Amino acid sequence: SPWIAAVVNLHDGSFNLQPGLTYTPVTNLELNARLGIPIGPRASEFGEKQDDLRTEIWIRYFF
Repeated sequence: SPWIAAVVNLHDGSFNLQPGLTYTPVTNLELNARLGIPIGPRASEFGEKQDDLRTEIWIRYFF
């Protein structure tokens, strides 16, 4: 399932856009992938990040 989230700094207007995918191949197992895309002016919380993209992959197993 595709999803999207955002973390926003209301003070400086910068934000981190986080599109992702969740795949559940079998019951109780989730495979997740997400990109973190910091957006904002250089002097802002998210604009000052060194990386243009951050990739995350994680696995969750429920028991």
